[in-house]
Amino acid sequence: MNIVFWIIMSIDLLILILHYAVSIEAFTKNKMLSKIKEEGKKNNDKSKESIPKEKLGKAVYIVLSIIALIIIFALVSSIIWIPLTMLFVFNWRIALISFMLILALLSYLMILIYNKYVPEFVIKEGAIIKESIYITFFILISIFLMYGSLFPLEQTIEKIFLQSTNFTFTLSILIPVLIIGLFITNVYLFVNGLYYIVDKSKKIVKVRTKIVDILTIFTISSFFALFFIIDREWSFLNIDNSLRFYETVDLFKNVLIAVLVPLILSRFIKTKNVSDNTKNSIQNDYNYNDESVDIKDN
Repeated sequence: MNIVFWIIMSIDLLILILHYAVSIEAFTKNKMLSKIKEEGKKNNDKSKESIPKEKLGKAVYIVLSIIALIIIFALVSSIIWIPLTMLFVFNWRIALISFMLILALLSYLMILIYNKYVPEFVIKEGAIIKESIYITFFILISIFLMYGSLFPLEQTIEKIFLQSTNFTFTLSILIPVLIIGLFITNVYLFVNGLYYIVDKSKKIVKVRTKIVDILTIFTISSFFALFFIIDREWSFLNIDNSLRFYETVDLFKNVLIAVLVPLILSRFIKTKNVSDNTKNSIQNDYNYNDESVDIKDN
């Protein structure tokens, strides 16, 4: 299983490298930096018009602008200063894990941006697939850096339970849920990514990969981890801690059910809305044709 895991992680890394290489090439060829500077100058000219003329208003405006710039700079540079801080406070492993998790967060933000602001579905679908693969890659590699080899899963769960000092029960259940859920979701994204490439080459546009589908696959996959945990007899459990352990399992089960039910219902609601809209459009076309026939008869 470790061989399969590293094959998938290697493919993820290759996709990541190729994506950034293509992005850098497109950035330089399209002269995006000069376009960004020109857009920045236009925004500066517009913002100058909105600057208050009173001294108090100018002072407040300057202070708020400085605060906003500091916050933006802190967020943009967090990919550098947070790992460096973790390196000095803890060790290189924690620093690398924090770097990976920040990249996963940036990929999540990119999904939200593409989903909200990109109108073309083909571009949006490709971005959702790629960024979701990156999220699974970064989180799984972070777990590997933290706990070592992930399979066999029994050894990982036992290692987490024995090594953890805080949130022992939560981590020993959360980590295998993430491993199984993200691993199966990654395979699902690979399959959809192949279909996406084929459809894009043939210029066929279909609504297939959506955020709600990815979340549904991840949530359903997470139940396999819970089934795996419940089905085993664990040597590290005794009379004192077994009750708390399985109570935590029940808590995770309830959370997953609470997430899964709205996801499934949203699929049915969207399908019903689409079918209703289709029926309405057909009925409108039919009424329009009837009216045109009446006009001709008159």
